[in-house]
Amino acid sequence: MPGLAPVWAAQGTEKGCESGAPRRLTVLGFWGDGSLIAFTIHEPGHGVHWTVVNTQPMCERRALWHLARQGFTAYAPKEKIIRMVRGRKTTCARFIFPRYLFVAIADQWHALFNTVGITRVLMTGDQPSKLPDGWVEDMRARERNGLVSLPKHRFKIGQRVEVGSGLLAGVKGLYQGMTSRQREIVLLETLGRVELAPGLLR
Repeated sequence: MPGLAPVWAAQGTEKGCESGAPRRLTVLGFWGDGSLIAFTIHEPGHGVHWTVVNTQPMCERRALWHLARQGFTAYAPKEKIIRMVRGRKTTCARFIFPRYLFVAIADQWHALFNTVGITRVLMTGDQPSKLPDGWVEDMRARERNGLVSLPKHRFKIGQRVEVGSGLLAGVKGLYQGMTSRQREIVLLETLGRVELAPGLLR
């Protein structure tokens, strides 16, 4: 693949012929060698839900690229972090859920298994798992300039908290503060010290 991060330019939208049909979006991108590529993706419509896929290590961008080429709409929320580089604070972006992407699917989803960069699709039985309605929309509503704006200092050090969603939903513990990477630290009753993405605690 000549370039991992092409520059995108949206070229108009077209509504589906039937009511509730997803819109089609023609996207232009430039490979690393300057050549132009164009393909069509579909925005989620009725009958579409969001599922979760797991990527190879450090392959989120590569997987996003190949999902888009196949017509899938994928989402990978990012957050702002502050790092110390040569003694100076530097602001950059990182994936909130490393190695996980959220993909809008309908009936034709089996191509996910053969997508470059993806190792597995999270399944419920013989069907892809389904995110709660509105989860992706709520996450996107928090974005500011393409980065999710996460709440800060919602709890006091030592305050009892509970994980509200995800695999650890319902587990209780003590709030320990926030890391320099904007992760919330919790001392859980069952697992000990863990770092969670902000917004999961209540």
